[in-house]
Amino acid sequence: VSASTKDMTRRPAILSAMRGTGRLYAPTDIPSPDFEALEPGRKGLPRFEKVARMLTEELVPATGEPFGLTHLFDNDPDGSYGFYNRLVSEATIGAAPGDRSRLLRAFGARWVFASETDKYPLFHPVTGIVVGGQNFVLHVLDDPVAEVRWAGRADRRASLSAAIVLVRSERFRPETDVVLPGRQDRDAAATLVPGARLTLSRVAPEEAEGIVDAQADGHVVFARTYFSAWKARVDGAPTSVLVANARDLAVAVPAGRHTFQFTWDRAPFHR
Repeated sequence: VSASTKDMTRRPAILSAMRGTGRLYAPTDIPSPDFEALEPGRKGLPRFEKVARMLTEELVPATGEPFGLTHLFDNDPDGSYGFYNRLVSEATIGAAPGDRSRLLRAFGARWVFASETDKYPLFHPVTGIVVGGQNFVLHVLDDPVAEVRWAGRADRRASLSAAIVLVRSERFRPETDVVLPGRQDRDAAATLVPGARLTLSRVAPEEAEGIVDAQADGHVVFARTYFSAWKARVDGAPTSVLVANARDLAVAVPAGRHTFQFTWDRAPFHR
């Protein structure tokens, strides 16, 4: 309340190095600020305004969003984190560097802002910054995966943990593959994936729609956290929304030219 509006609405310094669009991953285990690095107030503690500004510079989700940042695991339409979001987020934090990078790419990350000691093999560093006595590095991915994409190969896994293991493996190709729930584990055939043309008419936090022209049956994958409130239609008819890659959304679409639509049902929240 007592903070300077001008100071609190200033864009974080690291944003000047983020060219283009994409989702940002900022780990939840970022080191705590070093409060001794801040100028102390009258009672020996820093003013809370300084602490708040520090959190803004660290690009944590609650403070980064007003500056146009789209976070990878914190962008659900209803504002919650969700079970699937927490699951893959925790799996990402606990993974080895190579596996972590593959998970982030599969879920649509383009930027990573993390401690300088963390490694992200598929990403390359852009610049560094010191915030509250801690050293951070901004990383970028040159070939991020699209938010809405066509998957011609579908693997099946009986558990979410097994799905995550596959998604983080070198065998999985998020540009063409999807992992879906199944009664038992079943790998997709190791054949050439038929192509498809995807034309998008709208993509927003709470919806996506477009036209797909596919040579064979497959799935449209939408990079949003799965909730039962998500609904889908193919050629105007309601259809099932599947949990894709242990976290995202997918809908089955047959070969040929078809329209598809994902929408967020607000009725449960209203009730």
